[in-house]
Amino acid sequence: MNSLALSVALAFTTLTGLVAAVVHGPDDGGKSALQSSGNGAESAESAAAIVLLTTRSVSLSEVQIRQAATQVWATDQLTVARQDPVDPAKTPDRARQPLTWVVRVGKRTFSVSVEGTPFLSAEDLQGTDDVTVRGVLEQHRGWVSVASISNPQASPELAIAECSRLLAALLERQAIPVTAICGVMLPADELVVSWAEIADEAVELLRTERPVAALRARAQAPILSAGQNAAAVRQAAEMARNSWSEFAIAFDKRSTTGTSGHSILAEFTEGSQRELMWLEVVALKDGRVYGRLANKPTRLRSLREGAELQVSQSAVLDWVYVNAARSELHGAWLAQQLTDERTADRTAAETDRPGADKSRQ
Repeated sequence: MNSLALSVALAFTTLTGLVAAVVHGPDDGGKSALQSSGNGAESAESAAAIVLLTTRSVSLSEVQIRQAATQVWATDQLTVARQDPVDPAKTPDRARQPLTWVVRVGKRTFSVSVEGTPFLSAEDLQGTDDVTVRGVLEQHRGWVSVASISNPQASPELAIAECSRLLAALLERQAIPVTAICGVMLPADELVVSWAEIADEAVELLRTERPVAALRARAQAPILSAGQNAAAVRQAAEMARNSWSEFAIAFDKRSTTGTSGHSILAEFTEGSQRELMWLEVVALKDGRVYGRLANKPTRLRSLREGAELQVSQSAVLDWVYVNAARSELHGAWLAQQLTDERTADRTAAETDRPGADKSRQ
């Protein structure tokens, strides 16, 4: 985990610890959550949360949150309540105390928090060399988060999907002004996405069953080189090529089926430099894919975002498109492979941790 990721982990673990302290009280889960903030990287990696980064302070009301939650969960077992701040004497030095509401849906508990100060400090920003990510982080002045505090029997993937749907409902109801949003952050996945790159389809992406994969597939910063995570790239490429007919049919019938965002991933080279980047597909013809470069290259100086390029169908490493009507994300094989690898790494780390319960192995 790099220094920026560690800063994100620590910041978010402190936030979730504060919310847990309010929800559970100082004598149970809240106390342990606060005390665990020193191990932020581990805790944040298992947290299910999504953060909107904003260019200014925004406000939410209990009524707006209740209406959005009711849109997501049609149940009478839903309550929304604003929480009082934790006693400052019981919080860590770095602890933020954002305005927070707790949403309870049966046995599940979520938090919605609003803060008018940056999520990360200027010092924390030194941990990234990515121009797109740095630009988003430097621009933000506040944030809104939706987090899963307690979600029995739900995997992290299901928990983050529920958080994302609540955030999508808030956006759709215009409870959060989109003109104030500059990015989306997924702390557990070390992912920051520029709002400018997803604004037109953000609600659709957040409503999919796999919002992390959807956002990662849309992240306009170059993904990685084929040399990094080579196994995941190979597996994703095989899955993409074996299912290519699905993508081709969906693209050809896009005007009648309502699918959108048809893009493919390929590796581009310039001398010894290589970069994986996305093409927004505009045509498929004679075994070739034609499209516009959707990334801002960091290594390949001869290419620019929006450049018209073409690649052989055999060079496709991944593909993705969205069916908004059904809230479905199709493809995104590499994002899925990377997510599976991270899940396996977390499981292994938890198993190897001193004092871990190994009886379930």
